[in-house]
Amino acid sequence: MKKLLLYLSLLFIIISSGSVWLINRSKNKKEISYVLKDYNEPVFEHEGILFFFDEISADTLSTIDIEIVEKQEEIVKGLMYRNRMEPARGMFFIFREEKEQTFWMKNTKIPLDIIFVNADLKIVHIAKYTIPFSKEPIPSVYPAKYVIEVNAGFSNNINLKTGDHVVYNMITDKKY
Repeated sequence: MKKLLLYLSLLFIIISSGSVWLINRSKNKKEISYVLKDYNEPVFEHEGILFFFDEISADTLSTIDIEIVEKQEEIVKGLMYRNRMEPARGMFFIFREEKEQTFWMKNTKIPLDIIFVNADLKIVHIAKYTIPFSKEPIPSVYPAKYVIEVNAGFSNNINLKTGDHVVYNMITDKKY
């Protein structure tokens, strides 16, 4: 009886906190792993594709799926409260005007590379391996109209550098 009350109490706490334990069973059904799924975590919205091009050769360095952020309240939130981001994904910020931009990592759980891009779609600065939860300002150094947030290490993995270019395409056939 005590075990049942304990299990029910734990279940109540988990459900009331917005999380649920999911049981994943392997094919042989002998292995059971428990995964904590947080239903309060924002979900990635695939809204476009972004291409990274080498400045000199114009070769494609990489392509990622992007979530596009334009509204001020979305810009302020960014990737806050997310536990992870898939490797070939990023958040693409579009600002109304080109000017020096400043970001921070408050409430951001994952380390990021923050890529600042000017109005000509040229990379002007890359802040690599930013520190989760840091309130230190991360400046663009030069005026930027766009900012791309990707997983930390992405820039090094594709040999991205200032002077390289980006091109993006928005998905226009979204169904609502």
